[in-house]
Amino acid sequence: MQPHAGLWAALPPDLRDRIDELLCARQPPWPEAAEATTEGQAVAAHLGVPFFFASPAAPDIGLPHWWDGQGR
Repeated sequence: MQPHAGLWAALPPDLRDRIDELLCARQPPWPEAAEATTEGQAVAAHLGVPFFFASPAAPDIGLPHWWDGQGR
């Protein structure tokens, strides 16, 4: 086991997926994910709000919303 394995596990899954994509030059398994990420980041930047994409690697409607982590 690598000494940094615990740090890797502590990262949010979507961030780990994105790092893997960048390091391995992989494309998301569904092409709409790349477009959704680009468009979502642009809208979020325009509105001055955080961008949250719970599952860029796979479509899943059962994932948490961004506000679930906001203590509501």
